[in-house]
Amino acid sequence: MMWKIKRNLIEDAFEAANNFLPKEFMCFLSGDNKTQKIKEIVILPTYNGETFSSVDMNTMPLDETIIGSLHSHPNGFAVPSTADKNFFKRFKINLILGVGIQKNVRFFDNTAKEILIEIID
Repeated sequence: MMWKIKRNLIEDAFEAANNFLPKEFMCFLSGDNKTQKIKEIVILPTYNGETFSSVDMNTMPLDETIIGSLHSHPNGFAVPSTADKNFFKRFKINLILGVGIQKNVRFFDNTAKEILIEIID
């Protein structure tokens, strides 16, 4: 079974990421493990710069529905850095939005392997 995400969640994430330009944007993904559906974006206080975004993990709610991370790359390239790959280890699903010059989205598992996610309406 493949994980699914609603198109409007991706569109909302792109809008938020564009509002942060030229800095990175970061948030988290909440979903249902049984149905494998990503249901919402979870916003936490983050630190954002032009080449990084970070979060104090002590602010992360103890919530089993938080299954993933999402952050943007203002250069438009949705390619995980070494720091991204290390952070990905904490979550099942990790999404990078390429914003700015190029607009694209890529999904990765906790080993930084690219995975397919079904985008639904």
